[in-house]
Amino acid sequence: MTIIPRKPFDLALSDHIDVLGPIGFAQNAGMTTRQLNRIRSGDQPNPFHRAAEWSRLGSAETANRLVSMVCEANDGFFIQEGGSDSTNIEDTIQKAADVIKGLADGSLDDEDRRLVREAVAAMIGLLEK
Repeated sequence: MTIIPRKPFDLALSDHIDVLGPIGFAQNAGMTTRQLNRIRSGDQPNPFHRAAEWSRLGSAETANRLVSMVCEANDGFFIQEGGSDSTNIEDTIQKAADVIKGLADGSLDDEDRRLVREAVAAMIGLLEK
């Protein structure tokens, strides 16, 4: 079992805290400054690190969904790397076709929006290679 090092996650958390300051960050995160200080000192788990550890416990699909949700919550998108170029192209075309087929009924719910974002992200990923 691979253990994910905590230090990079502590640095990422510190970068986030530096933007708002400890008090502002704690208030916006719905925690006390005491809780935040306990996370920073290592007495309490770092939520970034914990999410990374938890993502390893499920399937690759579950981990991808977790990363995708975090990206979407920050107005971004997740581009998954891997596989051969021809496989990625075929998968991307299939995703786009599935999305277009799903949109044919004229309605657009949250799941449809998620699928559209994934398909667009996959197409952008192909262009970036």
